[in-house]
Amino acid sequence: MRRETCPTGEPAPARIASRQENPQSARNARIGKGRGSPGEQRSAVGFSVEPKPGRLDFSRQFGRLYSPVIRKTLLFFVLAGLLTTGLHAQGSRADTAARTASGLELTRATQAMDTSSAVSEAEFDLGEQHAVSARSGGLGAYFIGDTSLNYTSNATLANGGRQGDMYFVARGGAGIRPHITHGLYLDGYVSQEVFQYATYSSLNFSLFTAGGGLDYVIDELDQLTFYVRYNYQRYLDGDTLDEFFVNHAITAGVAKEFVLNDVMAIQTGAQAVISVAAEPYEARRNEYDLWLGWRWRIVEPLELQTYYMVSLFNYPDGGRVDLTQNVGGSLNLHLTRWARLSASAGFGANNSTDSFFDYTVVNLGGTLGLDFRF
Repeated sequence: MRRETCPTGEPAPARIASRQENPQSARNARIGKGRGSPGEQRSAVGFSVEPKPGRLDFSRQFGRLYSPVIRKTLLFFVLAGLLTTGLHAQGSRADTAARTASGLELTRATQAMDTSSAVSEAEFDLGEQHAVSARSGGLGAYFIGDTSLNYTSNATLANGGRQGDMYFVARGGAGIRPHITHGLYLDGYVSQEVFQYATYSSLNFSLFTAGGGLDYVIDELDQLTFYVRYNYQRYLDGDTLDEFFVNHAITAGVAKEFVLNDVMAIQTGAQAVISVAAEPYEARRNEYDLWLGWRWRIVEPLELQTYYMVSLFNYPDGGRVDLTQNVGGSLNLHLTRWARLSASAGFGANNSTDSFFDYTVVNLGGTLGLDFRF
C-alpha cells in the first residue's frame, strides 16, 4: 500500500497532526500555495505569506521613510558638535598665543634702552616714555631685533594639566617715527616674530604685526604723552603655517614718567585695546590696562626695572571676563647705545568667570636685543 506524503516530505498523518496543532499555519499554507516566488523563505509547513494589498506594515514603512532622515539629522548634529569643538579649540589656542605674545611684550617694555633715546617703537605697555627729539623733517627710522630664551611654568595658560616648558623667540622689525609738528609724531611699523617650544611643539606659532598711529607729547607737562594706534596681527601655526588667528585692534592710552633724580624714575599709565574685528570671533577680546613702573640706574651700564600691571579682559562672545595681575622686573646691561643684555622674571595670576582659565604662571627669560635709530 502506497504511503501518502506531503511536499515537505512528511507522512500524511504527520501533516494532519500538524494542521490540527496549528490550524492558522495550515490555512496560511493553503493561501500561499502556488503564489510563492523562488526568493521567498519557506516555513516548516509551507510558503511564507505576503501582506494583502492595502495592509501596511507600519514599522517597516516607518523605517523606510524616516531612517534616512534620522541618519542625516544625527550626522548633522555630530558634524555641528565637531565644528563647535574645533572652533572652541581654535579660539583657545588663539587666546593662548595672543596672551603669550602680549606677556612677552610686557617684559620687553621693561628692558628699555637709554632713557635719553627716542621712544622705542611706540611700545607704551609699561608707560615706556623716553625723551623725544623736537627735530622736524626727519623720518626717525629705526630697526629692531632681539632673540630670547624663556621658561614658563604654564605653557597653555590654563588651570588644567599645567605644564612648564622652554621656548625660544626671535623678532625683527622696522618703522618710522617722524616729528610732524609741535609735539605730534607719526609712527608706522612692521615686525615678525617666531615662537618655538621645546616640548609642546603644537604651541609653535609665528606672529606678523603691522600698524601705525599718532603720539602727542606735551613738553610743558614733562612729556605727558597721549597715543592712538591701529594694529593688525596675523598668527600662523609654526609647523603648517596655517592661519589660526587674525586681529584688528585700536589702542588708545596715556603715559607719564616722573623723574625723581638722575638715576631713578617712576612710570605710570593706562590704555584700552579694543578689538574691532577678529577671526575666529571666539578669540576676540577687549583689554584695559593700568600700570606702575620704577627704574633705577644702578651704575652707568646697568639698570633695574620693576613693574606692576592690572588688566581687565572682556570677551564679547560668551561674556567671559578675566582680571589679570602681573608683577616682575628685569635687569638690563647696556653694552652700547644699540645693544643690551637682559634677564627678566615675572609672576602672573588670572581670575576668570570661566574657572578653567583661573591660573598662575611664572616666567623667566634672557634676551639679547638690538635697536638701531637714525
